[in-house]
Amino acid sequence: MKRTSLPALSAALALLLAAGLSTPAGAQTKLKFVLNWKYQGPQGIFFLPEDRGYYKAEGLELTIDQGNGSGAAVPLVANGTYDVGFGATSTRSSSSRAESPRMLPLRFTSSTISRRSRSP
Repeated sequence: MKRTSLPALSAALALLLAAGLSTPAGAQTKLKFVLNWKYQGPQGIFFLPEDRGYYKAEGLELTIDQGNGSGAAVPLVANGTYDVGFGATSTRSSSSRAESPRMLPLRFTSSTISRRSRSP
């Protein structure tokens, strides 16, 4: 795993665990999770823990669906279609904090899809 992927993976796990869900011993909590975009490389940070059994070890049964843009994820969580989403918080349409979904802000300091090459 590349070094820059580890913070993103940690943030993804923290996002899911920060949902405030606790389960009795042996019980699995079912969560529906919507991505910000299609199944592509950058979204792999959510599939790796599933493949390695980390979610299951924490009592989570996660269903991951592809999204249609980071702006679409927040309203889907707000209206209850999904329990957890990965999207842009700037698209939050509700002015009331009581109506807004719980959000955990994340900041990526590196992108794997756009890098400027420096010429000598």
